[in-house]
Amino acid sequence: MDTKQLEKELSPFFLACKEKGYEIEKHCVVENTTDFTLEVKSKWIDEIGSCSVVLDILLPILWENTSVETRKKLFAISVLDTNEQPQCYEELTVNTKM
Repeated sequence: MDTKQLEKELSPFFLACKEKGYEIEKHCVVENTTDFTLEVKSKWIDEIGSCSVVLDILLPILWENTSVETRKKLFAISVLDTNEQPQCYEELTVNTKM
């Protein structure tokens, strides 16, 4: 899977975030050697101010709206602040039974 394909596979996640009131204003899929990191940035993330709360919001949406194969390609989600600096970084553990 390349970056363009992964972007396509993540589109239901971005749409669901928007529908739930947690729109991802900017994102970047960063290609690593064998997988990808998803960087996300939004005003609401800065307003919440708690990385664990942000991840508690995003991870269930990701799991509900992406396939196991898509999640296997994501090594981590990196939450960026307004200065586009990593606020937190969560390595993903893929549950292959989902």
